[in-house]
Amino acid sequence: MDLVTIKPPKFDCDVFADVTLNKGKIPVIKKFRQSEILDGDSERSESPKSTCLDFEDDMANDFYLCLGMSKGTIIFVRVDNLEYIYSRFSIHRQSIDHLTEIRSQQRIVTMCSEYILSLWGFVGGKLHVFQKYNMCRPVTFIKNINDYVTIILKNGESCVLYCNGNEFLKLNYDISMEHDEKVEVIDFLPSKGLMATADADGLIKIWNAKKELIREVKFNEEISSVSFINVKGDLLVGHQG
Repeated sequence: MDLVTIKPPKFDCDVFADVTLNKGKIPVIKKFRQSEILDGDSERSESPKSTCLDFEDDMANDFYLCLGMSKGTIIFVRVDNLEYIYSRFSIHRQSIDHLTEIRSQQRIVTMCSEYILSLWGFVGGKLHVFQKYNMCRPVTFIKNINDYVTIILKNGESCVLYCNGNEFLKLNYDISMEHDEKVEVIDFLPSKGLMATADADGLIKIWNAKKELIREVKFNEEISSVSFINVKGDLLVGHQG
């Protein structure tokens, strides 16, 4: 998971009383479960669908927990004060299923259940949606690597969008190198600009940020997980058999 460093305008959290974060307190040093983040049976309550977070004690004052909610809203919570909602904004009409930050440009990318991709940020203390992009098809993963937003579709195809400040530029690449089967697992190594994908047929592909194929490895068994285990790019693979 990623750090969220974009700073939203602050709002009085009492305005957003319909969202309760674990009765006002959230455990810090563990992963978040829905039961820990939200509490209450209100018809207006929302459930978290996607998050970007990480914790580093020496830099906590600069980071935010960002949650994409079930009703298309975004909630920010300061890492150094998790007892209160810092701010909340409406981005989509439907549930936010994917979220990633483009830190170098202070932009956030979200996608809702209607497959609408939005590029947005804050200008002069106000929310501004710079561009919307209709993916039209179900998406499995969205991740930013060095300003290149990689979108993996459920059918194995993918799309790479370069963020040029306030707009997306679609990157052209050799689509013949795509997976023929559904992509089941994926991992990223942002420091090296690398991405690993594995499909249902046991094929692993290693890409750079521009979606250029670097290497592929074929397993005879089904692959259950892939993970970069160090900054050198060594890959740990979990498979059947």
